[in-house]
Amino acid sequence: MAGSGDPGRDQETAPAQWAGGMAGALLPCLAGAKIGLLEAGRRNGKESFSMKACVLGLIGAGLTLSGALAADARLEAALRRLEPDTRLEQVCDIAVMQRIKGDTSPYRPDKVLAGAISEPRRSGDSLDSEGGAFRSGGHWYRLSFECQASPDRMRVLSLNYTIGEQIPVRDWDDYGLYP
Repeated sequence: MAGSGDPGRDQETAPAQWAGGMAGALLPCLAGAKIGLLEAGRRNGKESFSMKACVLGLIGAGLTLSGALAADARLEAALRRLEPDTRLEQVCDIAVMQRIKGDTSPYRPDKVLAGAISEPRRSGDSLDSEGGAFRSGGHWYRLSFECQASPDRMRVLSLNYTIGEQIPVRDWDDYGLYP
């Protein structure tokens, strides 16, 4: 079931963009701005306060968005410098990390290792990791995923993943994991 975040459940997506939800966060504000302008005269200043908050939010979002775009450009440049197999693994690791963060799961991964427990299999522009792991909240969890990238290995076209059980601290050294 997609989006469940439960260990052992499959998470999958159709071809998708993992660019963040900035537009989704701004749409209610923009819709409210149109309604607010029509009703501003009726509310004796209350509407002007929410309109100010909305405008400040839009300005802040623009600054955040421009910073995110600059970070994306730096990430893209760094990825293009990698050899293709390394790029494939990095693009898939980043995508699965973003998907887990964006799904309705309690996990907020800050690191994904496709080959933590066993080496992933590569076939063309696909990466199949049955022995991966991700770190969230200082704990490591088993992870398996199938990732299909674009021919230039810069974008993920499809991704299926399954979150496994927490990896005991006593096993971390065996897998090269760290706090």
